[in-house]
Amino acid sequence: MKWEAPEDVTLTSLEVDHQGQLAVLGSSTGVLRLLDVSARSVARVLGVHKLMKYQLDCIKFNEDCSMLVASSKQSKKIYFVKIGDDYSMKILGCTIARENIV
Repeated sequence: MKWEAPEDVTLTSLEVDHQGQLAVLGSSTGVLRLLDVSARSVARVLGVHKLMKYQLDCIKFNEDCSMLVASSKQSKKIYFVKIGDDYSMKILGCTIARENIV
C-alpha cells in the first residue's frame, strides 16, 4: 500500500537523508511525518509529531539522522528534534529567530 498525504494536509517541506533511507515531511499544519523510503516504491510511516500550529517551511537532518531542525517563516521559530532509535521524536529545544532566516 502506497503512502498518500491526507487530503486535508498540504505538504510544505521535505528532507531526505543522504543514503535515501529516511524522509521527513513538514505540513501546513505544523506536523512532521517521518517515513522509511528505503523500499522506494512504498513509503512506511515511522512517526508523526505535531510540532507547532504554523506551516513548516524548512527541515534538515543532521549527518547521522539522529536529530533534525525544523523552522517556520510565520512563527520565526526553529525547533531542535531528537529522533530516537524507535523513531520517536522528542523536542530538545526551540529558539525564535530575530529575522526571517528561511
